[in-house]
Amino acid sequence: MGLLSPRRRSGSAAGSEDGSTNKLATLERNWRRVASTHTLQDLMDADDPAKQRQGADLKLLALGVLLILIGAVSLALGVFAIVVAPLLPPLAHPWLASVQRDRYYQLLLPLTVPVTIAAITLNWFSMKLFKHNS
Repeated sequence: MGLLSPRRRSGSAAGSEDGSTNKLATLERNWRRVASTHTLQDLMDADDPAKQRQGADLKLLALGVLLILIGAVSLALGVFAIVVAPLLPPLAHPWLASVQRDRYYQLLLPLTVPVTIAAITLNWFSMKLFKHNS
């Protein structure tokens, strides 16, 4: 018997009153969502989980594409500022000229790589200590 399955009483059909069988079936189908709902009524009124999953998958896909586009634009701008801009002849546009004269980002990238490697290594080591000592 499932966690939320209806109990059968002798002498009466299960769920004969008010369509409680349908509500209990909905509860049993959605029982994993209990932790994320605020009230039992929200759980009982839930739509078909397949439709909700499909909508969530579409939102997740759109968010993933957006994040990839933001990363690609950031990479293109960074490569321009670090590699391409210093190689170009002097530019007339004030913002592009300031990017061309700037040396901060040209030095920031090589200095960020070892610091990032050290941070990742320390994080990995602390997680190992936490897992093996708890």
